[in-house]
Amino acid sequence: MNQLRKPTMKDVAIAASVSVGTVSKVLNNDRTVASDRRSRVIAACESLSYAPNFVAASLKRRSTRTIGLLVPDIRNTFFAEVVEALEASASAAGYSLITVMCAEDRLRALEQIRTLIARQVDGIAVIPTLGARIDLQAVLGKEFPCVVIDRTEAQNDNATVATNSEEAAYQGTRYLLSMGHRHIVFAANSTLLWNTRERIAGFERAIKENRAEGSEVATVGVTIEEIRMSTARLLKSGRFTALFTCCNPVTLGALKAIQEVGVDIPNDLSLLAFDDFEWLTLVRPFVSAIRQPAGEIGREAWRLLFQQVAGGKTANRHVRFSAELVVRQSTCPPPAGQRG
Repeated sequence: MNQLRKPTMKDVAIAASVSVGTVSKVLNNDRTVASDRRSRVIAACESLSYAPNFVAASLKRRSTRTIGLLVPDIRNTFFAEVVEALEASASAAGYSLITVMCAEDRLRALEQIRTLIARQVDGIAVIPTLGARIDLQAVLGKEFPCVVIDRTEAQNDNATVATNSEEAAYQGTRYLLSMGHRHIVFAANSTLLWNTRERIAGFERAIKENRAEGSEVATVGVTIEEIRMSTARLLKSGRFTALFTCCNPVTLGALKAIQEVGVDIPNDLSLLAFDDFEWLTLVRPFVSAIRQPAGEIGREAWRLLFQQVAGGKTANRHVRFSAELVVRQSTCPPPAGQRG
């Protein structure tokens, strides 16, 4: 194919070994298309950087005053708080929010993004999935209003808003170290995520500065059950005096493991959670946490997106918020014989 010519639906059909009609059905989210064909079409669209004509047309249409939002897992309380703040801001400006979910599935995420475009939303906010990165500009086009929330690389072609995860994890680790802990385990979910890697970097920086050689990072899994089993094994080893969980799903899995193993918090083990949510103060001891400013992130995401929808340039394309350390009952100095 001539590289100077924009790919067409026919090119996608040839690359995917399907008919043009099948390509059209996939792009319009027709669920009657077999999953293998759907996957081939989506892969072909990505490899050819094919942007459907409805994307270009949507830039010329009158505003529908609707915004699309892709969420990987609405059960994540941090995401839910971000969505609530974004929706309130959009509503106050006279816009409606169409929220779609993808259950952490990359192909499903691509389908849902195409569905939002087909519904002629004025812009899209995306919280990326755990899987491989999606090139949003290849899917949407360079001019389509878009903002990426939370799980975003330090360098991104789209506007982004997130917590300064490295600094937050660094400060949380320093807090544990300041109490005398030298055997700390940082329980991480997936190193595929930029924000997880940033949190690991912050943890490791603090550990290196304080020469706490008995500390380490452990990848404990993604699902609550995987996390429970992995964390239970760590706790049974008895090697650590403090556990720092990297996000609220890991915290939930760790709490299950703590109950299973019978660890006394904080006398046997101090627990610090990255992400604060209501459950952490329902049962004693209340859990110390790194609180992300979910409301501010949601409102800033709307501001960055609305600036693009309104045709202006985003003054600050990459916004990073500070997190807050909330000290409760689950953290204390380690037993005298285990201090550094």
